[in-house]
Amino acid sequence: MRQHATQPLTDYHFHTSEMAAGGKHGRLSPPVPAPGFRDLSNEFLGAETRRNYIAEVFLFAIIVGVSAWPIALMVQALGQLK
Repeated sequence: MRQHATQPLTDYHFHTSEMAAGGKHGRLSPPVPAPGFRDLSNEFLGAETRRNYIAEVFLFAIIVGVSAWPIALMVQALGQLK
């Protein structure tokens, strides 16, 4: 083994806590059903999201329209040059 290792030593005797969580014989215990983050967020933000969604769609449509207008005018001007 080298005297001056560039990386730290690794503990190869590490064991997971599977036996402590699974009981005295090391069997895994059945998972406990818990509400997912998505369920919690949908329940908490359900009504507010619908209102915000309509406002955001309207604002997005305005931004797209304002952005597309100069491009449409440019294409029209290029068509008149021919």
